[in-house]
Amino acid sequence: MRAHVLFCRDLALREAGEIIRIEGWAIGTSAVRTILLNTGEAEFEFVPYGFPRPDVRRKFPAYPNSDKSGLRFTGNLQSPVGRPARFCVEICHDPSAPAEWHALDVNLDTTDIQTLEFGAATRLSGVAETAAAQIVAPENLEARFRRTLEAKRGVTMRLDIINKCNLRCVMCHFSDDAVFKRPTRQLSGEQFKALFDGLAPGISQVALSCGDEPLTSKFLPDILRYLATEHPHVAIEFCTNAMLMRAPIRDLIMETRVARLLFSIDAVTKPLLESIRVGSRYEQLIGNILALRDLKERHQTHLPAFTFNYVMMNRNIHEAPAFVQMGRTLGAESIDFRHMVPIPPYFAPDDLLSAHPAKYNFYRERIVAAAAEANLAYYLPAAFVTDETWSAEDHAEVGLAISSESLPIQQKEVADPGSDLPLMPYPAGARRDQSPKISGPRFAIVLFLRSWCATKRRSCPAPGMARRSGG
Repeated sequence: MRAHVLFCRDLALREAGEIIRIEGWAIGTSAVRTILLNTGEAEFEFVPYGFPRPDVRRKFPAYPNSDKSGLRFTGNLQSPVGRPARFCVEICHDPSAPAEWHALDVNLDTTDIQTLEFGAATRLSGVAETAAAQIVAPENLEARFRRTLEAKRGVTMRLDIINKCNLRCVMCHFSDDAVFKRPTRQLSGEQFKALFDGLAPGISQVALSCGDEPLTSKFLPDILRYLATEHPHVAIEFCTNAMLMRAPIRDLIMETRVARLLFSIDAVTKPLLESIRVGSRYEQLIGNILALRDLKERHQTHLPAFTFNYVMMNRNIHEAPAFVQMGRTLGAESIDFRHMVPIPPYFAPDDLLSAHPAKYNFYRERIVAAAAEANLAYYLPAAFVTDETWSAEDHAEVGLAISSESLPIQQKEVADPGSDLPLMPYPAGARRDQSPKISGPRFAIVLFLRSWCATKRRSCPAPGMARRSGG
């Protein structure tokens, strides 16, 4: 059997311009170590290789590393339809011997398995082999990564712009005096700009909160306006408890076209909500959300999209099914139900639903039914595996006493100052007039501000704890 590489592409999509997305696999009679793609003239780009492919292993068990032979690539490709694309493949015959580079022409317009023979005629040598080796050198990794991102944005940047919160929720690190009373540190507009500008070409979305409350930052208006004017293609989102979302902030959210808000609410009834989110006021919190919902309706826009975070605990799981309808009334696009994060000492162990599996399973079924009836998207953890049962006799129905008309609201103005607010225009081709996707794979950069500040020698906030229950 002559030395060869088997190549198969499962997917090849050509998008606007010269962008191509390829998924497939490659195996050889000798181990394939690295793959480069000639994207035009003398330009070669690294093709991520080594993804699990158990299906290839089952069909070709004799080939080395066939179980980790998957490849994926997204980027520019000048090779037109019908013309073979050139790959440079690093082949390793023996772990103790130097690897070889071979140039192989591949047809990307077929899903057939291609046999690509290699030998002396295909082997790279001299300058060409040195150039190929330099491309995959570790010191060039960042440059290749940046080029890929510039070809197609795909990074979500997540960071806290301040290290404070106005509430002391029972399941949160801010319930600790040492955290709640620490000195305030925050990113100024100029500091945020210096941080963001260098990363901007690859960023498609920025989330301005991980575990702290962004509305406590006095620099939030500067940051939102900077993103909206200088980087209009970047979708903005943040998580908030909504207590500080008064009229000027609502106007700013509309003006800068924030793409998504994630509201943290964990109950339907006033006493339970205020006992969980210590320091909140039910009427003010709900009123602020309804006021923004009505402002969206007056402007006839679906932005920002509303997602609600509901941290499930033993003390509030009975209100979760009713919260589905409450979320619908408040304008929810989706609801994210999450278990409490068990980080001592910020929680009561009995509040973990893993200690009450049958009770959670009981209410989980009712949450699913309520979401189906409301036709509302949701995320909900799987049921627990348990032999325990939980009697329906222990279940108390929670009535929904919330509506735009009946809820006592003090923060909902009769004539909202934002009703005639001009929205910031977007250039042609901008995509933030579309709702961001709720699910799907993403890259993410989580920035820990203390490390960044040590590098920049500036005064910035200490990092918050990344938690789904924050905000």
